[in-house]
Amino acid sequence: MKTTSLSAAPFFTRLGAWCLAGGLAASLFSPAAAAPGDLDSFDANVSGGSVNAIAVQPDGKILIAGGFFSVNGVTRPRLARLNADGSLDTGFDPKPNNSVNCIAVQDDGKILVGGVFINFQPNGAPVTTSRNRLARLNPDGTLDTAFDPNPSAAVDCIALQEDGKILVGGLFTSFQPNGALSSTTRNRIARLNPDGTLDTGFDPNASSPVRSIAVQPNGKIVIGGDFIFLQPNGAPSATVIRRIARLNANGTIDPSIDYLVSGEVLCVALQADGKILLGGFFTGLLANGAPSGVVRNRIARLNADGTIDAFFDPNASAYVNTMAIQADGKILLGGNFLHLQPNGAISPTTRNYVARVNADGTLDASFNPNPNATLTGMALQ
Repeated sequence: MKTTSLSAAPFFTRLGAWCLAGGLAASLFSPAAAAPGDLDSFDANVSGGSVNAIAVQPDGKILIAGGFFSVNGVTRPRLARLNADGSLDTGFDPKPNNSVNCIAVQDDGKILVGGVFINFQPNGAPVTTSRNRLARLNPDGTLDTAFDPNPSAAVDCIALQEDGKILVGGLFTSFQPNGALSSTTRNRIARLNPDGTLDTGFDPNASSPVRSIAVQPNGKIVIGGDFIFLQPNGAPSATVIRRIARLNANGTIDPSIDYLVSGEVLCVALQADGKILLGGFFTGLLANGAPSGVVRNRIARLNADGTIDAFFDPNASAYVNTMAIQADGKILLGGNFLHLQPNGAISPTTRNYVARVNADGTLDASFNPNPNATLTGMALQ
């Protein structure tokens, strides 16, 4: 999913807004007349590997991260910044030594970066600086030297709270922040203070990787991944809760979301009305204690109270690993699917790797960018 060749990172136009998509796609079909889903003139020409994550800065510049090696013919290993027109921001070159999985931009313009790297060599620095799997960059691409959380294994997702605290998910089992003499156990999810130290009161303790985190306006936290139980904050026993959970602000489990999900949840997105979108490998959800489950192929929506939205079923043919919600309520999906068959439609409709659905889950027939391989990231301008 994050391992092969080349990504052109095109824009898709729609109603005066823009969607930037990245992944393994090398080209997309674009008809002569511009329409929603057609390619914009933007062409960052990313080569050498996939684009795993995209973030748009308030000034319109675009951060891209992944496993690539060059942008517009210029060496930029794994992390780069583009100007709004797709040209390279030549003053920004953090140079991580291995893949970047996720990025997030703080309100102060600093940039959080997570992945499998172990060092950076920013902007032509003569030597590398150690940063294991999680780092914070200044706006110019240099390292924030005061921030070094030092997780033990890969970081797959980052989410920011309004109070400046930082939620992190991945494969790690401990942190050793800012030169601490010993490590502290944190299994696959943790919360950091703004200075990179651990929030010692927050420990959901997931049994397997956490792949996506989203923070609700009320401070509750929705997480998705491959975990099958949580054991928060030193609880005497584990609670079975498979692959999707909602946490209270202190890391304990909110019981209103309590499902056995049949496969890994790769992405979570929050709608303005409080509903929760899930994408991944799953084919069904079973509420704990219910006699039977509900079929949902790779995408589902929960109501704000945690119940399944019975009227939303886009029914993707293969996994969904990235989503973006437009201001008009339409939903962009990216992944490895080749068709959708929404809401009990008699036959499937071809949609290769990217699609847009209406708020009710039906297909937006006017939008069909048709990339040639898997999409791994999207962001809206």
